[in-house]
Amino acid sequence: MTTPRLLALQEADSAIDRSRARLADLHAGGELAAVRARADAAESRLGELRLRLDELGRDQSRFEHEIDSLTRKEQDEQTRMFDGSIVNAKELEALEHEIASVKKRRSDREDEVLAVLEIVERLEADAAAAERESIRLRAEAEEAAHSAAAELATVEADLARRTDERAAIALEIEPEVLELYESLRRQKKGIGAAALVDGVCQACHEHLSAVELDRIKRADGIRRCEHCRRILVV
Repeated sequence: MTTPRLLALQEADSAIDRSRARLADLHAGGELAAVRARADAAESRLGELRLRLDELGRDQSRFEHEIDSLTRKEQDEQTRMFDGSIVNAKELEALEHEIASVKKRRSDREDEVLAVLEIVERLEADAAAAERESIRLRAEAEEAAHSAAAELATVEADLARRTDERAAIALEIEPEVLELYESLRRQKKGIGAAALVDGVCQACHEHLSAVELDRIKRADGIRRCEHCRRILVV
């Protein structure tokens, strides 16, 4: 006759299987790698924004330097126009054209500076948001690393406890029942035994026929499900 301890063994084995699967996941580091990848991507994004801001800063400095140079040139030409040093009409006309050209170039540079400042303002806001996100994700990655290490220790301890528990339970089960159970576990996705509750096998969830239920009640040996052939514990 099958022993009720077989269900305790099945429970221990299922817990061991779950612990081993979780350990495999933790050792693979997929979850932690995904968090770190998001943090790395956020830092990369922040770095790109900062590089772009540096480029725009250099552009702004160059434009402002050109504006200063053009402003001084315009002032010098204005001085020449009105200091009486030029009396020739053609030279004065050429000077007027030059001053107009300088004003136009300076205006163009001023427009470019304004455009750069608008972009800088937008990118600075993006960079501030990216920096906050980077800090948040890096903290999340560090927390995930600590949590993974803590969970690893917990799962390893639980696995060791369950393994000892399993060994003790196995000693209480008849050798022929244990051998069949372990064979079925290998064949049936880790489930070799299940309870029979209200005529239903709790492994395959199939109802047993009335004839089979009556036979099982009368049987003295190992009871098995007529559908999945796992060992049944009544």
